[in-house]
Amino acid sequence: MSAAFAFAETKSFVHTIRQAFGGSQSADDARVSGVTRAKQELLEQAGTYIESVTELKNTKMTKHEVVAVASGIVKTEIVNQKNYIEGDAFVMELTVRCLIDTSTLLDRVKALTENKSKMDELEALRKREKELLAKVAKLEELNKQANTKEQKESLKTAFANSNNELSATGYYSKAVALWDSAKSAYSNPDMAIEYFTKAIELSPRYADAFYSRGIAFAGIKAHSRAINDYTEAIRLNPRYANAYYNRSLVYYDMKSYSKSVDDYSEAIRLNPSFANAFYGRGLSYYYLGMHNNAIADYTEAIRINPNYSDAYYNRALSYGSLNNHIRAIEDYNSAIRIKPSSANTYYGRAYAYGCLKQYDLAVADYSEAIRRKPDYTDAYYSRALAHYESKRYEESILDNSRALEINPAYTGAYRNRSLAYLALMRYPEARQDAKRACDLGDCDMLNYMNNSNLR
Repeated sequence: MSAAFAFAETKSFVHTIRQAFGGSQSADDARVSGVTRAKQELLEQAGTYIESVTELKNTKMTKHEVVAVASGIVKTEIVNQKNYIEGDAFVMELTVRCLIDTSTLLDRVKALTENKSKMDELEALRKREKELLAKVAKLEELNKQANTKEQKESLKTAFANSNNELSATGYYSKAVALWDSAKSAYSNPDMAIEYFTKAIELSPRYADAFYSRGIAFAGIKAHSRAINDYTEAIRLNPRYANAYYNRSLVYYDMKSYSKSVDDYSEAIRLNPSFANAFYGRGLSYYYLGMHNNAIADYTEAIRINPNYSDAYYNRALSYGSLNNHIRAIEDYNSAIRIKPSSANTYYGRAYAYGCLKQYDLAVADYSEAIRRKPDYTDAYYSRALAHYESKRYEESILDNSRALEINPAYTGAYRNRSLAYLALMRYPEARQDAKRACDLGDCDMLNYMNNSNLR
C-alpha cells in the first residue's frame, strides 16, 4: 500500500507493508528485514517518479540502476510501526516515507549519474540488500516447516546472522545518504565514518563498508586510515578495481607517485575500460617526468571516453613539457570545445601560443581566461609578459599592477613591471619595483640595475 503527495517543491512517497513473524524469527529480526523490504519497494516507486521527470527517461538505464539513483538522492524514514496478532500469527505493520526536493532534483541526478564510482557503490548496495532479503525469505519458509529443536536453534542463529548483515547494510545506507553529489564529498564525514564503522562491526567481512569508509577518511585527509581501509577491502575482495583506484588517489595526494602508478595499473588490469584509471595514471606519470607514458595514458582515456575534457587538457600539458606546443594547442582546442567554461584551458593555450611567439593570440586567450575568472592573478601576470614581448610596455605595466592588486606579494610581477619601466627608461620606478622584488627574495633585477648603474 503506497501513496504520493506533492507540496510546493517537495514530493512525498509513503509505503506500508505487513510482515508476519514467529517461531525462530524474533520481532527484531522481522523488523530489520521488514524495514529493508519496505525501503526497497519505496525506492522503486521513487525511482519511477525520478525517471519520469528527469533525463533518465531518455537513457537506457535498467530498473536496478534507476533504483540505485533514487537511493543516492532520497532519504527514507520509518513513520509508523504496529504489532498485532492475526489468527495464530504475529504481524508487524511498517510505514516508511521518503521526501524528494524537486527544486534540486535535476542537478543531483546529473551529478550522481556522472560519478560512475558512486553509481557502482549504490548498485552494489541495492544488490546486497536484495540478496539478503531473498536469503531471509528462504529462512522464513524453512521456519514454517521447522519441527525439531536443532532445526529451530539453527534457524534462530541464521536469522540473527541475517539480521546483522541487514543491519550493516542499514548503517551503510545511512552513511551513503550523507553523500553530497554536487561536492563529491560526505556532508558529514565524521557521521559517515561512524555509520560505516557500525556496519563493519556487524559484518566484519563487508568489503564495501571498508572501501566506503576509506573514501570518507580520504575526504578528511586521514591518508593512512584511508589506505588501511582500501587495503582491507582489497584483502576481502582481491578483484576490487575501485579500491585499487581510490587507494591510488590517496597515494597521488601524498605525492607517492610510483605507488600511485602501481595501484592505477592494477585497477586497469582488473578493468581495462577504466578511463579514470588511465587518466589518473597519466597524472602520476606527468609528475614523475614520464611525459610520453602520460600521453599514452591520456590517449587511452580519450579513446574510452572521447569527451574527456580533463584528459585533453592534461595531455596538452604533457605535450607542452615536451615543447610540442602545436600538439598542445590542438588538445587545448578539443578541451575548450567540450568544456568552454574552463579558464585554465584558455590560460594553457595562451601559454602555448606565447611559446610559439604568437603573442596576440596569447593575449586574446589570457583575456578570455580573465573574463571567466576575474581574480586570475597568473593570467594577468602572463598577459603582462605577452604585452612586454610585443613591446606594449604600458599595457604590461597595467597587467602587472592588476596582478599585484590581487596578490601584493607576487615577486615576479614586481620584477617584470620593473623590466617594463626600464624599457620606458622610467628608472626610479624600475628601481623601486626591483627593490620590492629583492625584499621578497628575487634580487636579480636590482643587481642588474646596480651593475649597469641604472638610476
